[in-house]
Amino acid sequence: MKRKMKKEVPQEVMVEILLRLPVKSLLRFKCVCKHWLSLISDPNFAKQHFQLSMNPSHKILYITDSLAWSWDFNAPLLNHSALSTIHLPSAFIPPRVYWMRIVGSCRGFLLIALNDNILLNDLIIWNPTTGSCKKVPPPPTWDNKFVFLCGFGYDASTDDYIIVQISYQNWEGNQEVIIFETFSVKSNSWKEVDVRGLNCTYGNLRNDDVDTPRVGSFLNGSIHWLALRMDDQRENPSDSETVIIAFDLNEKSKNAVKDLAVPDDFLHQYSDLGVFGGCLGLIEWNEPGKIIYVMKEYGVKSSWVSLITLSLDNIPSQFSPMFLCKDGEVVGVSGYKIVKYSDKGGELLEPELLELPNPNRHERYYLDSTAIVYTETLLSLPSNHGD
Repeated sequence: MKRKMKKEVPQEVMVEILLRLPVKSLLRFKCVCKHWLSLISDPNFAKQHFQLSMNPSHKILYITDSLAWSWDFNAPLLNHSALSTIHLPSAFIPPRVYWMRIVGSCRGFLLIALNDNILLNDLIIWNPTTGSCKKVPPPPTWDNKFVFLCGFGYDASTDDYIIVQISYQNWEGNQEVIIFETFSVKSNSWKEVDVRGLNCTYGNLRNDDVDTPRVGSFLNGSIHWLALRMDDQRENPSDSETVIIAFDLNEKSKNAVKDLAVPDDFLHQYSDLGVFGGCLGLIEWNEPGKIIYVMKEYGVKSSWVSLITLSLDNIPSQFSPMFLCKDGEVVGVSGYKIVKYSDKGGELLEPELLELPNPNRHERYYLDSTAIVYTETLLSLPSNHGD
């Protein structure tokens, strides 16, 4: 009786199978053999995997004190096994940190600001899934500036990751002179953007913490912030309007900065901006509660619709909505809790709560917690400078 020979899976078939597996599995499979380690570590493989991910795994990363936790939106809240510990990039974080914020999220990378909450001269780009990390050099003209808007995004035309900072030039004297600066990961350098043709200036819209820059939301190749616009030709300097600044990361764009209109009668006090279900979204706080608006058609003012109202009777005062699940559930954070609200048949149900483990407050001295939505990816940065 003849012995049957084992048939090996063709190389191209094996690659196609691996490209469709979740990131967590691929990280484990690096240990199978040297060939798989080399294949999965290849930047081209990571790019193909990211492009083929039809249902990427969205997570919340929550940092407080010396601890970082990650939670998958697809997991039930009542199950603590859904939480996983993430190791912070300790090699890039000083032993004693007094201030830390996540100030951007894009394609699996997070932008973290350390130490100085005004100048933001300590910035780190970090992929919490792979652990890769890069320290960003400070801008050459960092002195005597107050950064009030900060963002992080990706320029597909150049395959480059960009940091954007908008600052007051002499914030103790004249807050009407603002500077737009961008950092390119590929060139590992900062440059100032010429915005002399704006015919307006922008003002800080934060009411809760003036020392914390408003974090930008990346969508459609642009970074977006809520801000006050003041036209240079205005008769009354106090006249201003609430707008959404859209900063186009494509260098070939003729108009790098443009304004998007907010809904009529929108109350900007204690409001915020985000991305919900692939649309630009606004969170408004008023007497009924927190209202989430989404812009169904990007750039079209008339396409703003009210998505859901979270009643003040049901939500904590500090609840920050962060993500809209496919089934309509709204997820966010409040203090040391991850909170999920469901709107079934127009009725807002009681929220599900997941209390995070008690942090150890004696190792570090962060002045608050920080959280953001990110996607698990194998992607690496296009430059090795400073890695």
